Amino acid sequence: MTLNKDFFNLAYQELFMNRSQKEIDFQVKIINKLSNINNPVHIVDFCCGIGDLLHKFQEQGNTVYGVDFSKDYIEKSKKVFCLNNVYEGDALTFKFDRKFDLALNWYSSFGYFSEENNQLLLKNIYEHLLPDGIFILEVFNSYNIIRNYSPVFNYLKTYNNKKIDIIRESSIDFTTRILNQKWTFKNDENHESYCYNTESHLYFLDEIIDKMKQVGFKNVQCFETPEVDITFKKPNLDSKRLIFIGQK
Repeated sequence: MTLNKDFFNLAYQELFMNRSQKEIDFQVKIINKLSNINNPVHIVDFCCGIGDLLHKFQEQGNTVYGVDFSKDYIEKSKKVFCLNNVYEGDALTFKFDRKFDLALNWYSSFGYFSEENNQLLLKNIYEHLLPDGIFILEVFNSYNIIRNYSPVFNYLKTYNNKKIDIIRESSIDFTTRILNQKWTFKNDENHESYCYNTESHLYFLDEIIDKMKQVGFKNVQCFETPEVDITFKKPNLDSKRLIFIGQK
């Protein structure tokens, strides 16, 4: 199982990851409050996307670094957010020339690799932290996905001023707990259609905690990702997304 690099492109970022400034501000406040690290610090984002979160941290006076496999994402992060220390590379193996106070893997890149490579990602992040450094991982809640499973889901979105009909067909292999998804993008104007397949491992809460501990993280905790106010609640079956925090 490998991450589908063709699928996670600029179109995907615009359609599903185009956070408003209000959302960015809120998520950065969550990270600041949870990590309890006084600015300024050195922060790294593994799988940083277009760097919108890093840009906000940089505005707060922090020194920020990032890595992402997408050349387009990195180019956009430099052009739009004027980020200098962001690099195109494989987050599983990429090596920075320094260590960090805070490391992030925010919003669901963990789980899209093979079992071995998901663990390799955690190991690489751990090795990049200073002693007592903090790691924050934010992912979907597998319990919630299974509980609310639907084989077909439709979205109607706009991209480049064109209406895009998106069909997401899903199946779960419960022997391996792999979520298989087929994404079909249809442009009604010229009847173009593009299909992509993705796979993700549905790790349960205790499994992620165990995997973090295996690479060395201590004091590992899990919370429901806040949606309205910044209070950290214990997760439950209905929690949409989860935050894990560990210390080196």
